[in-house]
Parts: sequence; C-alpha cells; structure tokens
Amino acid sequence: MPIEERLEKTQKEIESEIKVAMLEKDTTQSQLAEDLNLSKNVVSEAVKGYNTPRAKKARKKIRRWLGMENNHE
Repeated sequence: MPIEERLEKTQKEIESEIKVAMLEKDTTQSQLAEDLNLSKNVVSEAVKGYNTPRAKKARKKIRRWLGMENNHE
C-alpha cells in the first residue's frame, strides 16, 4: 500500500477512535476546545489526525481528557 494511503488510513483510525470516545463522553469538539482552552480549529486538526506539532500536542490533551491515555497514540 502506498505511503499516502497508509497515512490516510491512520488519520481515519485516529479520527474514529476519538469520535467514539467523544460519543461515550457525550461531548463535542466545541466543548473540548472550551474545556481544554484550545481553538476549535486546533481541536478539529487533532481529531482529524493531522501530524503537525500543535495537533499532536492537542491530541494528547484530548485523549487524556477523554480517558484514552492508556491507548496508543
């Protein structure tokens, strides 16, 4: 599988995992942004699995907030 396809697949897996956890916690991206003092744009990038430094940092906060810290990143 070409690298681009693997990257896209990984991003979709990250997004799916976070969205399931958000549903379980009955929260939204807007609520995460407010609770974690992050911009909505940064939360969106983190949830979508972007690989930028700010998205990675935000994703760690989001996963911790959602109780996903024991899961792989």
